[in-house]
Parts: sequence; structure tokens; C-alpha cells
Amino acid sequence: MSSVAWKRVEEEQMSGGSCRLCIAHDSRAVAFSLSGQCLLYVFATALLLVWVTPARAKYAGGKGTSSDPYLIATARDLLDLAGEPNDWDAHLRLTADIDMASLDGAIICIIGDEFVPFSGTFDGDGRQILHYACLRPGHPKVGLFGYVRGMAAEIRNLRLVDPNVDGGTNDCVGALVGELSYGRVTGCRVENAHVYGSTAAGGLMGWNGGTVTDCLVCAEVCGSYSVGGLAGINSLRGEILRCSVDARVTGINSVGGLIGNCVLASAQWSSASGLVTGSSYIGGLVGYSYGGEISNCYSTSHTSGVLVAGGLVGSNSPSCNCSSGSRTGTIRNCYSAGRVDGQLDAGGLVGVTKPGCTVENSFWDIATSGLSYSAGGIGLATWQLQRRGTFMDAGWRFDPTGSPADGWMIRREPQYPSFAWQILDGDFDDDGDVDLRDFSELAGRWSLPAIPFRTGGLDMTGDGQLDTRDLAILCQQWLQGACPEQD
Repeated sequence: MSSVAWKRVEEEQMSGGSCRLCIAHDSRAVAFSLSGQCLLYVFATALLLVWVTPARAKYAGGKGTSSDPYLIATARDLLDLAGEPNDWDAHLRLTADIDMASLDGAIICIIGDEFVPFSGTFDGDGRQILHYACLRPGHPKVGLFGYVRGMAAEIRNLRLVDPNVDGGTNDCVGALVGELSYGRVTGCRVENAHVYGSTAAGGLMGWNGGTVTDCLVCAEVCGSYSVGGLAGINSLRGEILRCSVDARVTGINSVGGLIGNCVLASAQWSSASGLVTGSSYIGGLVGYSYGGEISNCYSTSHTSGVLVAGGLVGSNSPSCNCSSGSRTGTIRNCYSAGRVDGQLDAGGLVGVTKPGCTVENSFWDIATSGLSYSAGGIGLATWQLQRRGTFMDAGWRFDPTGSPADGWMIRREPQYPSFAWQILDGDFDDDGDVDLRDFSELAGRWSLPAIPFRTGGLDMTGDGQLDTRDLAILCQQWLQGACPEQD
């Protein structure tokens, strides 16, 4: 056989040029020769192949709609989202726990800013983002979500673990949100946060003008003015409902365990514990209330200030707003049981109450606060504040058969009141978590006459007996511990 197996496969003349494809084959080489319009043909074919190749999905999938949200599964997905303002009005869902410590170097990850706010929805789906860190001096609105504004905007069911956010001298700094203008934050949890800012710094958000519901925060927050364990400023339209904070909060003016400055806004069914320190207008729950409505709240925070300090609220004052008119400050159905240290205008419950403002059906513990004076409220002995009758006589809502969010509870006297929503089903020893000790209590009383759980017993189903259904509820809550306290 000849060494050239193939001499010519095809030879064709084409108008405007020629295309000659010759394949020569031997033991040494295969040669191709292309010329004329054949090059155009090859180029067009390549474009067609690119066009029909499926495009890479955004993030981890999804289309950004309510029925098919964008899926966020990695730290890179979060960074891509932070760099794509066109998607800040989309629907997104977290599909896996994300550890931001896997990123190399200092990388800025802020979703939403003053030019293009986040107006979509972000569903954490109960998952967590760990070790989020943001150092952003010279830039306002600092947090995982910098600026959230939109009637339908919502961040829900997200856990932030060990976030570290430093805004330097910036305003509106929070672990989760810098500023929430319109919109909602629902069912979110921030654990072991470290937040630093200037004005409007908070463990969850710097500034709230929306609705914050069912959130838990454990944080260390440092700032100058309007500093709070949950929100630095709770402003006009702002509503905080069923939230709890355990925080160490430090500032200069308007510093509170839950809210630094509450301006024509409300806080209801919420609590604060920890340590609150500053110079002026310091409160275990709220530092300064301008026409705020504080109802069904409590504080066990240790409060320390120089000028105007209160176990619950530092200053209860009216506010005049040109658009909404004047409104007086109101404190209703609240109590405080933490120590209060102050040099001028210090009160067990309230430091200062301005004319026209009210303090109704509210109490403080004289012994634990170390003060027999308050600018409003009634001072009582510890044992009086640890019995249901004291509060029921004042018209507080104690309904052990109601929904978990429906009222106050004292499971076993003597005990300070807490909210029904704070009580963990299965926490039989009332230590704030469900563990082996609670199982031991259930096992030790198995088949004995059952007392309803919300009145101090172990019967969680309300059927009058302890059986496998109560055990099933206990197992569901197993290891659902309270937010760890700050060191």
C-alpha cells in the first residue's frame, strides 16, 4: 500500500473564492488547508454552537421569582449578590449554611445601599451564615444588608453566628441591617455579634423604620449616640414586636438594652438583659423615648449612667413631629428587675418622665435595683414581683391556655414574669433550654397525674396525662437552648 492512504477527500470551487480540504495521511502527518469562504462557514458554525450551549445558572439556581427564587448556597454566591444591584429586588433563598471565614482577605459584602436599596425578599430558611465580617469606615449603612427599603422587602428566618461589623465613625451600623426604612425583618437570630459604629448602632440593625418581629439577639455593641442591643434608633413607623436581647451595650448618649432612641415608634412584648453603660440617657430597655409607646416589656439589665438612668427607660419624653403632630411618651404594663447605678436623675424604672407622658401599671424591684425612687411606676419587693397575683390585679394578660404569643406567664412561683412566647415546650426545670435534665423530670413523673405545662406541670398536650405525645414534643425541642450569654 502507498504511504499516502488518502490523497484528496474533497475539492470544490465556490463563488467568490475556493474551499480546498486536503487530508494527507502517512506515518508522519495529517495536513489541513482552508481558504476562502470556508473560513466564514467555520466561524458561523462556532457561533451557533455557543448560542445553543446552555448558559450558566445564576448563583446556585433559580430565576429570582417568588415561585422560583435565586438559590444562595456558597460564600461566592453572597459576594456575587452583593456585586449585582440588579438582583436586589429579587426573591432569594439560602439553601445551605455558609461560613464566610472561608474567604481570603478582607472582602466587602454589603447587599443594598443608599443608591439601590434591597427591596426583595431573602429567606434564610432556618440556616446560618457564620463569621460574617465587615470593616467599612467612611461608608454609611453598614451590615450584611446595608439599606433595605420597600413595602414588600423582607429578611426572614436567618441566623447570623459570630458576625463582626465595624463601621468606624459611620452612622447606621448593624450586624444584619444598617438601615431598615420600609419592610420587615422576621424570625431572625444574631448570636455572639460584635458591632461598632458611631450614631445608630445596634446588634441587629442600626436604624429601624419598618417592622421587626420574633428576633433574638446576643451581642456586644459599642457606639457613641443612639446605641441599642437590637436597634440604635427605632424611628417613625418603626415597630418592634416579640424580640429578646442579651447584650453588652456601651455608648455616650441614648443607650438602651433593646433600643437606644425610640422616636414616635413602638416596642411591645420584648425584653432585654445584660449590661448597659453610658454617660447620659441610659435605660435597661430604652435609653431615650421621644413619644414612644413601650408596652408589655421588661428588662433585667444592669444599667449604669451618670445623667438620667432608668431600669427600663432613661427618659420618657414627648415628641413633636411636623408631619405627624405631637405625641406623648407611654409606658404600660412593664417591669424592671436589674440594678441601676446613676448619679443624677436615676430611677428604678424610669429616670425622668416629662409632663404629659404616662407610666401605667408598671413596676420595679426595689431590692435588685438598689433604688426606692423612680419617675413613674410602683416599687415592690422581690417576692411581690414573683407572683401572678400582683400583675393580674393590675390587669396584665395572664392566659396559660392562650397562644404562645398571647400574654405573660409565671410557670412556677416565685418567678419573675416572662412572655408566653419565651417559654420552651419541654423546659420543665425553667433553665432556658431543653436537655437531659428535662427528660429525667418527665421520666420520673411518668404516668402520674398531669398538671398543664403552662401552670407549672409537665403535660404539654393538655390531655391530662403524661404519655408518648409529651415525650415527642420534648424530643422535638431537644437541645433548642437559649441564646448564649455574652462573656
